[in-house]
Amino acid sequence: MLAPPPETATPTPAGTAGATACPLCGATGHAVVGSCPTAEVFEALGRTLGAALSPAAVAENTHASAVTLRRCLGCDLEYFVPLRAGTERFYAEIGACPAYYVAGRWEFDFVCAASGPTDSILDVGAGSGHFLERCRAHGRKARGLDPSPVAVGSARARGLDVAAGDVASFAAANPDAFDVVTAFHVVEHIERPVEFVAALARLCRPGGRVIVALPNRLSAHRPRGFIEGPLDCPPHHVSRWTAANLARLGQAAGLGCERVEAEHGPVIAREALKLATRRFLGERLGLGDGTARAVSGLLGRVLVPRALHPVYRATGILERLGGVGLSMAAVYRKPG
Repeated sequence: MLAPPPETATPTPAGTAGATACPLCGATGHAVVGSCPTAEVFEALGRTLGAALSPAAVAENTHASAVTLRRCLGCDLEYFVPLRAGTERFYAEIGACPAYYVAGRWEFDFVCAASGPTDSILDVGAGSGHFLERCRAHGRKARGLDPSPVAVGSARARGLDVAAGDVASFAAANPDAFDVVTAFHVVEHIERPVEFVAALARLCRPGGRVIVALPNRLSAHRPRGFIEGPLDCPPHHVSRWTAANLARLGQAAGLGCERVEAEHGPVIAREALKLATRRFLGERLGLGDGTARAVSGLLGRVLVPRALHPVYRATGILERLGGVGLSMAAVYRKPG
């Protein structure tokens, strides 16, 4: 892992030629959080996914010798420069890796619980359709939309209703058509998140809900540094978000933000405790990985035993201490 440089404030005036504005609020003033050679990000991606990207995919997604992470001084969003999303070829190649798509997410059940049995649901960025399968199991009526022909083909092969296309065109053809519109782990991949959520809003009927989920930048589970978390860097992720950023995103797109919830619970807190302990023992005390894992596992079982899970859930004490997981979800309401 490369050590990031000390954060340095760069109060770039708005409108400066060549300045990259914050994709959430449009401000150009920023602090530099860190940087990493682009080649090292691609090497780490290959190790994480278990398959190297093709030279063509690497070439068309390399826009500079290094990627730099900035923190906006206007809204606190973290975003990368160059601010360039991954290409179709890039996503086709990583999508073919078995380790890429996640079959189960906390937010899948969160949406099913927040929706009614008669609600029409559209999942934008449906991928191979894992959320649609969860909806089917819960008796929910759901469709999907995804730009990837490979993902759409995989979903359709399992009998799922998934359309191929981009959200702007689909919204133009289907205005006010759905009770609930969802997007799971899409916003952090795109260059213009406000425009994207505004398109989701156009798909939603007046009074309906738009639910957006993405990684929680403040989670204890989040990988540290560029190389430990190459999927959290360009060309995969181009921004990193907090709950406050997520609330502001809906408002910028003309939606009312009802609430933002983070993945939580005793199991999440125990894993966060184990991860923090393992890092401390390994990085600060120099213990081997095997010893650090054994000690952290024992500590997790002692402090967060299964017998106390009901107590922790009832009191919410773990959440107040920061025991939240990787994901968070915002529930927006469309006026009308």
